[in-house]
Amino acid sequence: MKKILMIIWVVLGIGVGSQAQAQQLNLNYQMSVPFGDQHDFISKMSFRGFSVDYHYFLTERLAVGASLGWNASYKHLDYTTGNFTMNGDKVTISGDQFRYLNVVPLMADVRYFFTDGDACILPYAGIGIGTTWAETRLEVGDLLAKEKGWQFAFAPEVGVILPFSEFVGLNVGAQYRYSVKASGLPTLQDLGIKVGLSIRW
Repeated sequence: MKKILMIIWVVLGIGVGSQAQAQQLNLNYQMSVPFGDQHDFISKMSFRGFSVDYHYFLTERLAVGASLGWNASYKHLDYTTGNFTMNGDKVTISGDQFRYLNVVPLMADVRYFFTDGDACILPYAGIGIGTTWAETRLEVGDLLAKEKGWQFAFAPEVGVILPFSEFVGLNVGAQYRYSVKASGLPTLQDLGIKVGLSIRW
């Protein structure tokens, strides 16, 4: 009887082990192309950013996880005149402008892969929902206008992983991020373009 129980235990153990789902970690360099109000504030593309995302596979093709990112933008405008809101008052200011934007999205997301994990190319699509912490800074001479806070955000994405081996590959993707107006911050929209290392185990 003990031998039978032992055999059943081993078989069940092997069965459970074979059903263990894969996990994936992507470490990405990330660029940002601004749109809308974000483009009006800083029109330049940002080349300073990164993102990290982790996913757990519920099935061979469906994964859930979380992501964290950061992008920083900067723009210098030579002597110019503009209308701004500072401390609730609208003012007209002339001078050199230094504009800064930091965006940190934190999201839960789901991804669907269109091929199985052992394919030579792994295209995917997904969507993230969560929050974004953002800070805008406008400096004109000794004057400073700053807004920071949290915004609700969502981010559909597409991408592809090109495996180098069973465990490591190249991740290339694009993610459209939309953060709703909140905390004194405008609506933020950008296209995140990422390239990085994908690790699967």
